[in-house]
Amino acid sequence: MLDNLDKAKSAVEYKPGQIIFYEGSPPLAIYCIKSGSVKLYKTGGKGEEQVIRLLGPGDIIGYRALLSQEPFAATAETITKSVICTIPKDMLLEILRKSPEQNLRLLKKLSVELRISEELLLSRTQESVLQRTARFLLFFSQGISHSEGENRPLSIPLKRKDLAQLIGTSPETLSRTLKELASRQILMVNRTQIVIKNQEALQKIISRFKKN
Repeated sequence: MLDNLDKAKSAVEYKPGQIIFYEGSPPLAIYCIKSGSVKLYKTGGKGEEQVIRLLGPGDIIGYRALLSQEPFAATAETITKSVICTIPKDMLLEILRKSPEQNLRLLKKLSVELRISEELLLSRTQESVLQRTARFLLFFSQGISHSEGENRPLSIPLKRKDLAQLIGTSPETLSRTLKELASRQILMVNRTQIVIKNQEALQKIISRFKKN
């Protein structure tokens, strides 16, 4: 997070399933994920959830609504144990008014996130389901504890339909893709956990897209 904002922010530990902010509520702060993972989702007319993005350490959420003075466009909910830093709206705006340097650094951060969003959109249209699944698994694994080493289990607390939404496929296709990765000895999969046995192999799957 921006250096001069350290004194203004407070860190709070969230349990899995806790709401950081609700869709439609006014933005009173921005939030930085120090550790853990967060899902953003929108609620449909019938109350169904549509997961639109998964975020991890270093990501900032809520800034678009705050800077545009619009309500939050989605709900943010922790999906693993997380530490979230909160910077109140008034403090953030006061610091930005007094520091052109911080304005530039925040713009740089927003530009990087825009590029990431564009890359994710591009991956939806040009990457295969296999590549998108590999990308998600590597991303998610980076947000959990590394104390168990490379072959650690990933307990992904998302329903298969939510996971499929994030990857941009159907639950049935996702299931077949996970089975394929397991048959290639890259993963071990059961109903509740995924174990990454070969991170290098997942990275090679993603790299094929970059070379094309």
